[in-house]
Amino acid sequence: MAAKKIGAIIALDGEKEFKQNVTSCNKSLSSLKSEMQLVKAQCEGQQNSLESLTKQHEVLTKILGEQEKKEEEIRKGLEHARESYDKVSKGLETLNRQQDTHTQKLSDLQKEYQQATSRLEAMEKAGNSSEQSMIKQQAVVSSLSAAMQKEETAIEEVNAAINKGNKNLQSAGNRISDWETKLNTAQAQVLKASNAVNKNAAYMKEAEQATDQCATSIDKFGKEVKQAEDITVGFGTVVKTNLTNTVVEGVKNLASSSTSAILDMESAQRQFQASTGATTGEMKQYK
Repeated sequence: MAAKKIGAIIALDGEKEFKQNVTSCNKSLSSLKSEMQLVKAQCEGQQNSLESLTKQHEVLTKILGEQEKKEEEIRKGLEHARESYDKVSKGLETLNRQQDTHTQKLSDLQKEYQQATSRLEAMEKAGNSSEQSMIKQQAVVSSLSAAMQKEETAIEEVNAAINKGNKNLQSAGNRISDWETKLNTAQAQVLKASNAVNKNAAYMKEAEQATDQCATSIDKFGKEVKQAEDITVGFGTVVKTNLTNTVVEGVKNLASSSTSAILDMESAQRQFQASTGATTGEMKQYK
């Protein structure tokens, strides 16, 4: 097998094109990220407005599209890596068969060479062979020697190619692992981008239905609003969950210390009664 052909069947194909395509997607995503920052800066203090949400939705949709494109390009890179692995693997199988063939042929030639050499030595000892017969036998021995040298060279070339092929196969396997990792990350990014689009769409719907055309699930800075639940007691006092008075601080301490939970609760109740002026009967209801 020619050296050029040997190299071809175990060559590890390049992946520059696939890496460039992914890099191009990353650059586009970086540009879209800056575009989103610009939209947020332009809509500072009114990010829950329909106008702002609409602008953000346009950018988020483009980001989702680019993330999906990146995922597809990574899939192509992974498929190419797997094809390269299969190619090198099959090439190694071919080389191993070639090695077996050359090894067997060399073994056969060595036997023939030994027999031819023995006949030549016998002819020389007998001294009754014609010069022409001696020359012919010497030619046979020389031819067999050359053939053995050729097979030995071929075996060396195949062995070198097998060693290189094994290294290429390992590299191909590493490429597959790298692309698989990138694909997992890309899939997660697509899901994240899709969720962002869906959530923003829900905000847009809220804004469209609101009289002031502002989403109620987020504040004017685009942060999610946690709906505060009102606690109403019988004597008409309403306690908001976002108060920062001593009652709330007492509850915070309660949550962080289980060993004195009962005492903390009683202390919080006393502070609550003192700050609200609730009667004993009203406190029983609240408790």
